[in-house]
Amino acid sequence: MEFLYGLRVPSWVVVTVSSIVSVYIFSTWPYSLFKSLKIPGPKPIPFFGNLLTLTKQGFHTVHQNWTRQYGKVVGFYEGRHPCMLVSETSMIREILVKNFNSFRNRRNVQIAGYPMDSGILQQRDDQWKNTRHILTPAFSSSKLKKMVGLIQDCGDILTNKSQELVKKGDDEIELYSHFSAYTMDVITSTAFGVKIDAYDKNDPFIKNAKAFTTLNFAGLLFMTYFLVPGLLPFLLALKITVVPKAPLDFFIQVIDGAIAAKKESHNPRFDLLQAMLNASEDSDPIEDDGLMSSLEVKSTNKKGLTNGEILAHSVTFFLAGHETTATTMTFLAYELALHPDIQNKATEEIDRVLGNKPCDYENIQELVYLDMCLSETLRLYPPATRLERTASVDVTLDDVKIPAETIVVIPVYTIHRDPAIYDNPDDFIPERFSPEKKAKLGAYHYMPFGLGPRSCIGMRMAVLEIKLGIARLLQKFKFSTCEKTMIPLKFRNSTLLQIDGDVVLKFIER
Repeated sequence: MEFLYGLRVPSWVVVTVSSIVSVYIFSTWPYSLFKSLKIPGPKPIPFFGNLLTLTKQGFHTVHQNWTRQYGKVVGFYEGRHPCMLVSETSMIREILVKNFNSFRNRRNVQIAGYPMDSGILQQRDDQWKNTRHILTPAFSSSKLKKMVGLIQDCGDILTNKSQELVKKGDDEIELYSHFSAYTMDVITSTAFGVKIDAYDKNDPFIKNAKAFTTLNFAGLLFMTYFLVPGLLPFLLALKITVVPKAPLDFFIQVIDGAIAAKKESHNPRFDLLQAMLNASEDSDPIEDDGLMSSLEVKSTNKKGLTNGEILAHSVTFFLAGHETTATTMTFLAYELALHPDIQNKATEEIDRVLGNKPCDYENIQELVYLDMCLSETLRLYPPATRLERTASVDVTLDDVKIPAETIVVIPVYTIHRDPAIYDNPDDFIPERFSPEKKAKLGAYHYMPFGLGPRSCIGMRMAVLEIKLGIARLLQKFKFSTCEKTMIPLKFRNSTLLQIDGDVVLKFIER
């Protein structure tokens, strides 16, 4: 190829340079957005944006650092996706509540395949609204009162298993797996009418639940989403997803069994699964070779939940319904062990209110100090360190323009540990959630389960489950630190607040 003054440049050089320039432009063209909007933030690098900083240092740590450095509105990029970190109270109120319709949806990440991409966490707009309307009654106060007996049974099993370990001399207990068995027991029995041996590590249910958390091709798919999302449909067409097939098939079979049991019952108990079946398009099973779910049927009725949605919601509640709850119980027991004076106060209240009686829906409400301890635990260790919403249209809040498709990130962990809101924010002080002080706390300064119409649907169920389980244990045991106790806690670099290692406490019989 001949240029000015007769200079000839080989075609391969032109193609190579053009390709490099094109790739660079493609990888960086979104990065002028926040500069043009005069929104401060860290400098992105091509393709990755600020993603590498987040994954290397941990989302909750980085959000704290950026808020301190740049202020309450920060522009950053996850791959080529523009994200806005917002911790300004007035803007949070608009995003989560007052202007909810402009921020109704979460990030759209379709990488799980059928049926999981139809789950409530991924649903959008009217589809999500319909599901929320259908599922909400399963978590009402009247339904929770009916579930208490089942949760009590699970609490008794937790206590008995703890006593067995202590009597054998295995009194130094790894908390997460111990509490995870309890929360899995609760969700399976209360929501689906399924009884398992959650404390048997060889139980097929437990083995498949653990296998489900091993994400196939997770690195490939997540990086594809952040860097070249246009390739995702091709990967999904090849059935490359983050959901391993064998555990998914197992859970579908479990759900089918629960559905069959309900159909054989003349008076099936109303629970989460029944709520979905009542609203399904067609819940009649079909004859097959045993490999197809009874919900994979054609239907002409366009109202209610689709078959894929029922499957996705069921598996989601099976898994998500126990993991964060078990983690919160771990944090609560850990803090009580580190603060014997607080634990003694909680135990004295339990002895006064309950004595040796089991918890029920009414007397659990009287454990005010235990509720304060749980609230403080959720402040220090929110299950999700951040909330995400996507702007559906261009919106201007407090003179800050938020372009359509921008992912708004609300840093819950950062807000919960803001010294301008909480004195000594890193200390465990349940008294800051006394009824008097809680009434004065800003509504948008505490949001462990989110706020607004898209807050956690299972919040009340989780709180009831945690308080009942911990109260039952404190009737029989004292939590104490030991040589194996991790002090201080170390966390994984994750979007969730996950402990990097085991948390071990000594259970001492009272």
